[in-house]
Amino acid sequence: MLTIASKVLAIVASATRGRAPPWSNGAGRDGGRRRMSQGSGVAREAEVAGAIGFWEREWRGETVYETGWGVLPSYQGRGIAAAAAREVARAAAAEGVHRRLHAYPSTGHPASNGVCRKAGFTLLGECDVEYPPGSFMRCNDWRLELRSAPRDRSDPA
Repeated sequence: MLTIASKVLAIVASATRGRAPPWSNGAGRDGGRRRMSQGSGVAREAEVAGAIGFWEREWRGETVYETGWGVLPSYQGRGIAAAAAREVARAAAAEGVHRRLHAYPSTGHPASNGVCRKAGFTLLGECDVEYPPGSFMRCNDWRLELRSAPRDRSDPA
């Protein structure tokens, strides 16, 4: 049986390796000092539906991966971001470099917090994250242990 990820989207590697996420206007949350480990476009039937990636960051004394995404409005509410987040988690786990993947959606953004929950992340609590540089945003700190990246929960196999 095909997973939702293979039915609904394809994670297409892009040429953004080593650069900031595409929605950040060229600068990561730390002004571009972090290496972007994976950049992807989220595609549905060859149409770009958004972007997702993961990159390194220092968080509470540990180097972890951070992920973030953006989905175009016409593709929102279809489970695409959660499926893409599970695929990114698998890609991060396959690198075997860091033990954890974090996401920091705004506390006021229920859809992105729902993506984290559906993708298997654990809510650790609220925190302040600098984004964009010079501004702090109240976020939820979601963490996924990468030793066993989550399978697509809609796949019965």
